[in-house]
Amino acid sequence: MRWGIVFGAAMLTAAWFQPDSTQSQEPQSAGGETRQAAPSAELAQLVRQVRANEELYRNLETVLERTVETAPDRDPDVPLELTKIETRHTVRQDKLIRFEGQETLVFPTGQRVTARRLSLFDGDQTVSIEFGNSVNIHHGRYEASQVVPPHSWALEQWGVNFPLSVFLEGTEAIRTHPKHWSHPVETGALYEFARVECRVEGTEQVMGLACARVECKRWYRSNGRPIIYVLWLATDRNYLCVKAQRLDEGYDQEAAVEKMEEISPGVWLPKRVIVRNYWTSLTAGRCVSRRELLEVSRAVLNPVHPVEFFRQSTPEDLPVYRMVDGRLDDSPLLWPPAESGDEQLKQILAAVRNNEAKYASIETKLRGTYRTFPGSSAGMSFGSFSGGDQIVRCVHSETIHRSVIDPNRVFTEETETRRMENGTTSRSNSLNAFDGQWTRWLYTDDDPGHKPPVSQRFAGLQPGVSGHVSPFRPHSAALRRLDTFQPLSEILESLQFVSLDAKVEYLGRQTRQGLSCDVLRLVGSSRKTGKPYLVALLWLARDRCYLPVRDESYTLRWNSQLPTAVTEIEELRELSPGVFFPMRVVTSHFESYRNGGLADDRLTISWQQEWIVDEVTFDPEVESELFEVVNVPAGTQVSVSDADGEHLGSFKQPATGNIVPPAPEELDAMRISLGEQKRDKKERLVAMDALLGRPAPAFPNTAWLNSEPLTWEQLKGKVVLVEFWATWCGPCRLPLSRLARAYDELSESGVVVIGVHTAGSKVNDVETTVQDENLRFPICIDVPPPEGRAWGAFFQQFAVRQIPYTYVVDRDGKIVAHGDLMDGLYKARSLAKNH
Repeated sequence: MRWGIVFGAAMLTAAWFQPDSTQSQEPQSAGGETRQAAPSAELAQLVRQVRANEELYRNLETVLERTVETAPDRDPDVPLELTKIETRHTVRQDKLIRFEGQETLVFPTGQRVTARRLSLFDGDQTVSIEFGNSVNIHHGRYEASQVVPPHSWALEQWGVNFPLSVFLEGTEAIRTHPKHWSHPVETGALYEFARVECRVEGTEQVMGLACARVECKRWYRSNGRPIIYVLWLATDRNYLCVKAQRLDEGYDQEAAVEKMEEISPGVWLPKRVIVRNYWTSLTAGRCVSRRELLEVSRAVLNPVHPVEFFRQSTPEDLPVYRMVDGRLDDSPLLWPPAESGDEQLKQILAAVRNNEAKYASIETKLRGTYRTFPGSSAGMSFGSFSGGDQIVRCVHSETIHRSVIDPNRVFTEETETRRMENGTTSRSNSLNAFDGQWTRWLYTDDDPGHKPPVSQRFAGLQPGVSGHVSPFRPHSAALRRLDTFQPLSEILESLQFVSLDAKVEYLGRQTRQGLSCDVLRLVGSSRKTGKPYLVALLWLARDRCYLPVRDESYTLRWNSQLPTAVTEIEELRELSPGVFFPMRVVTSHFESYRNGGLADDRLTISWQQEWIVDEVTFDPEVESELFEVVNVPAGTQVSVSDADGEHLGSFKQPATGNIVPPAPEELDAMRISLGEQKRDKKERLVAMDALLGRPAPAFPNTAWLNSEPLTWEQLKGKVVLVEFWATWCGPCRLPLSRLARAYDELSESGVVVIGVHTAGSKVNDVETTVQDENLRFPICIDVPPPEGRAWGAFFQQFAVRQIPYTYVVDRDGKIVAHGDLMDGLYKARSLAKNH
C-alpha cells in the first residue's frame, strides 16, 4: 500500500516534519522526562555547578578573532596555509542580543571572498541579515548559530554551540534545547546528536588547574558507533572547559585554552583557544593537519547599550523571508487539500494542456548565469574534480542555450563556461536530438585546470526521449532546477515526478506577484520505500496561460519545514494577444549545511541560477536534419541505453558522421547480454561472500615490483589490504592515489598493502605507472588463468571481475572483507588497532 499523507492539522505530527521545538525562542532550562538512564548524582551535581556559572555570563559583550589554517595534501614538509579569517562581535544584554560577523575565505590562488552577517533581537523580533544575500525575520528571539557561550568555545568545532550544561545532561536535554537542529532523516552530520551520554571520571590537574574530568560518548547516528570525547572543566575557573579531546579512529582532535583572564572578580574568560587536528606520518610522526585559533580582543561584562543598538533597517535590495513557527509566512505548505479538489485538478489539467498547445512548435534562445554566494558551503555547490581527488567548486558560469520543440521532436544545444574557485576555467558543450524515435547525444568537456588537463567526449543513444534532452518549455520553466523538462501536463497526469511516484493535490487560490494563482502540491515518494522524498508547491497564474510563476521545493531529508530552493518567474511578457512567455527565471538554492557546519532555520542563499530569454520564434522553419543527425568523430565510444535509461552496452563509432542506432536484433542481443551480466554479478558476489573466513589463496609464481615475492606465511601476524587494479583502468587511479598518500600511515599502523595487477601487461609498462603514481607498496603481476575467462589466476581465485576492487586479510591469513577501497581501509585500520 502506498504511503499516504494527511495534510492540515494532522500534518503537524506527520513523519516528515520536525517538531516545533527545533525553532529558537528564549532559551529555557532543559528538563522533563528522559528516555535515557538518569544521570549519576555526581554528574547531576556537576551540571548544576556548570549551569550556575553559565549565568555569570548572561550579560556579556565579546569580540572574537578566529583563524583557520590547513595542511595542503597532508605534506609534513609544507607549512599550514591560511584558509579562513573571521571576526565575531556578540552582545548579550538581558534578553536583547546582537551578533555581527565577518568571514573571509582565502583560496589557494590568494583570492579572498568576504561575507558579512548581522543578527539582532530587540525584545520583539529577530532580524538576521546576510549582506548581499538575504534577510530573515523571526518573531521572538532567534539566536544565530555563531553565538556560542564561553563554556562551549572549546567544543564548537564539534557542533556544540549551546550551553555546556545542556551537552553534559545528554540526549534529551540537547534535543529539547532551542538551538538543537537536525535533519528529518539522520545523516551523521557534524551538528547531529543522535545520542549523548556523559560521566564524571574524577579530577586531574591541567595547566596547573584542578579539573573535573568528564568522558562523553556521542553517537552521530542511532545505529552507528560512539565517538569518545574527554573534557576537563576547571573547578576554580567557573567550570570553564579548558581542554577537550576527541578520540576517534584516524581522526584525533584537541582543543586547549592557552590563556585566561579574570574580567571581573571571580569571573574568568578564555582569551586564547587553539584547536588542532592531527594525522600520523611515518617519517614526521604526529602532524597537525588543521589548526584553528580563537582570540578574544574585547570583553565587557554587563554591557549597556540603548535598544536602538539592537535594531537595524533591512537593505532594500535583498529578498526578505519572514518566518512563523519555523516556516515561511504565508506558505501554503500545510494547507489541507481543497474541497472538491479532484474536480478542480481535472479542470486545471485541461487548462494546462490547452495552453501548452500554444507552444507546441517553438524555438527559444536564452542565456544562463550561475553564481555562488560568499560564505556558502562547498558541499552543496556544483563542482568538478581537479588535482587528484580534490573537489574544486564552480563559483560562476555562463551558459548559452538553444532549444527547438516540434510536436514530436526536440533539439537542444548548450555551451557552458565555468570559472572555478582555484582560478581555472573549464568549458563544456552538449548536443541532444530526438527524432521521434531515438535520442542522440554528444557531450564534450575541456578542463585545462585539471591535473593533468582533461578533454573528454561522451556520446549516446536511447529509444524515446532521454533525460539528457533539456528543452525550455514555458510551463516547465519553474521546474528546470529539478531536471524536469517534459510538459507539465504529463507530470500532472502521469503521477511521475523526477523519478518518483507523485501525488498531486489542489490546495486553493493565492495571489502571487499580483496574479491570482491556483496552488498545487506535488509530493514525490520513493518507488522503493514509498516514503515521501520531495514536495513541490506550484503557483499557476490563471490569466497568464496557467504558467507556473513560482515553485517552492522541499527536499524532506534535509529540511521538511523550509524550502531547499525557490524558483520565480521574474518577468512574464505577452508576445502575442493572450500568449505569455517567461522571459526571466531565477532559482535561489538555499544552504543545507550552514555557517561552519552549524545549521539553523534560516534561508541563506547558497547559489543562484538565472535564465534570460533573448529570442522566441513560434513555428520555426528548421531542417529535419536538426533532429536526426548528431555527428561524432570516428572512434568515439557511444553508450546505448534502453528506453528507461538503463545502460545496455556501448560501441565505437566506426567513422566520423551521424550516430546510427543498432538494428532491433542487435538491441535484443544487448538486453540479453545485460541480463547475463546481472546474473554473473549476483553469482560473483555469492562467490566472494563464500570466501569470507577462508584462508587466502597463494600468490602466483610471477614478477613482483617493490618487493621480493611474498607468501602468506611471511605475512602472518599482519593485516593485509589487497588492491586489484590495472594500468589501463581509469577508475583505478583515484584509489591508487589514496593508497600512495596513506602508505606511511598504514605501514605505521601495521597494515600491509599489496597491489595485484592483471595478467598480460608488460612489466615495464606497470613499472612506469608505479613510478608515476609513487606507489611504494609491493605489487604482484598476475599470471593467466589455467582455464576460463578471467584477468588472471589470482583474480579468478578471488572471483574479481571488476576493478578496482579491495580485499582485507586478517593476521591469521583469512579473508575477512571485500568491497571498495574506503570500506577496506576502515576494516583494515580497525583490525590493526584492535590487535
